[in-house]
Amino acid sequence: MKQIIIHAGFHKTATTSIQETCAINQDKLAEQGFYYPIFHLDNRVINNHSIPFYSLFTSKPEQYHMNMIWGVDSQEANSRYEEQLNQILEQNYEKIIISGEDISELSQAELEKIKTKIDLFGYSLRIITVIRSPFSAINSMIMETVKNGYCIEDLNLTSNTDKSRIITKIETIEAVFPEAEFYSFRDSLKHKNGPVGFFLELIGVNDFSNLAFFKSNKSISDQATRLISYINQEQPFFINEEINCLRRNQDTACLHKLQGNKFQLNEKELLKLKPGIRHVNQYLLSKFNASFCDKNTGSLLEIQDDDWTDEQIEQLKNVMSQIDENLRLIAYDYFKNKICFNNEKLSYVFFKKNSRSASLDTPIYRFQNSEIPGTYLLVTEEEAHNIRDNFPIFNDEGIAFKAAVTPDNNLVPLYRFQSIKHPGTYLYIAEAERDYINADADLASAFNDEGIAFYVYGPGTGIANPFYRFQNSDISGTYIYVTSTEAARIRTSCPNFIDEGIAFEAKSNIY
Repeated sequence: MKQIIIHAGFHKTATTSIQETCAINQDKLAEQGFYYPIFHLDNRVINNHSIPFYSLFTSKPEQYHMNMIWGVDSQEANSRYEEQLNQILEQNYEKIIISGEDISELSQAELEKIKTKIDLFGYSLRIITVIRSPFSAINSMIMETVKNGYCIEDLNLTSNTDKSRIITKIETIEAVFPEAEFYSFRDSLKHKNGPVGFFLELIGVNDFSNLAFFKSNKSISDQATRLISYINQEQPFFINEEINCLRRNQDTACLHKLQGNKFQLNEKELLKLKPGIRHVNQYLLSKFNASFCDKNTGSLLEIQDDDWTDEQIEQLKNVMSQIDENLRLIAYDYFKNKICFNNEKLSYVFFKKNSRSASLDTPIYRFQNSEIPGTYLLVTEEEAHNIRDNFPIFNDEGIAFKAAVTPDNNLVPLYRFQSIKHPGTYLYIAEAERDYINADADLASAFNDEGIAFYVYGPGTGIANPFYRFQNSDISGTYIYVTSTEAARIRTSCPNFIDEGIAFEAKSNIY
């Protein structure tokens, strides 16, 4: 019998990695009898089924945060989602994979609507959820909520309700889908291919040899989370269910790179939650087993050093030069009145110019996407190592040039954007072009801004070697960056590449 597998989260259990892996391996999964649909809205390619499913089946789609961030008319969007879902269900695929963590947030009545919809098309249903231990889940949920534009103070950090969100979600899913399967996130981490491999093996994928695994690590530090939370509190991201005109999407993304302690609630914030966390752990232990629970419920907090080290202050100084001026002023207030930086530290972070000379000493490796020839990825050694181990579709072409990974005198940042239409293809651009893309609704929906990749000299400085940018006219929005020598060869033998001139200057042994 044909079957639909609904992977309903929960949140912060590697759902993004699962969704992106399924999307980039859509054809390979189809060869094994599994179909992973990809939805579209205007120019947006949607691999996370949370967006169409939550918007379609919630009773208040206009309040769904993704509809608000994208600024779309929820009724019009749902009309398009409904049409695409019907087309998918009419195709009679043997097994369809639906993955969306927000599905677990729907009410019993809303989940019943999903069940009714799928029953109409004659599919059997298999519901799979993965559960993170309570304290870990709460911290991850709060961190993600802050990244999405809210602040810690917005959250109702109490345990006065009879049931926690985790228990409510489990009981709601079981009420609609009595055969639902529940697995612990801790167990999924033990799989040789991590949570993604755990899920794929669970549903019956048995050949991993040709699969490219996507790994997403979106955690940010305690220091970054609390700074962003303060910014969101002082300058709300949403006003009346719309983005604040003084804010923009991803305007605090540069702060995500601030290193520090792993985020967790402090003792004061946790005080009212402790009884509830213990209650949930007892519930999970009695219903499932110890792998679903926090390892030590007696002492949930790890002792954390709240002081900012010299290295963190140096990093903070660098990122402060990258955020919008109105947010920078709020950050100044945060460090002056909340963190209590002295005047010397405040002056150094917010006003003092760097005086050191720039050093381009970090190798940048070039990889070509073998599935989309003529498209390239530029990465540092750490990411290069991960790509070699986990993404065989990328061919390592060695060191392309040397750049810097921290700001310095006269250096400019290059930002990395990944194409949504052609996942696995990238462009690298300076700040002005980045701002242009993010300000244009169509362009912003066609690319994901992944932040600063590295630092180089701007074109025309004459300090380092020029690198030319060529656009691949066969695949719009994809580029290659090359030395003068390779540029001359491309002009002669590769007419499909359009010469766009010098993009930046970096250190190279090839002239």
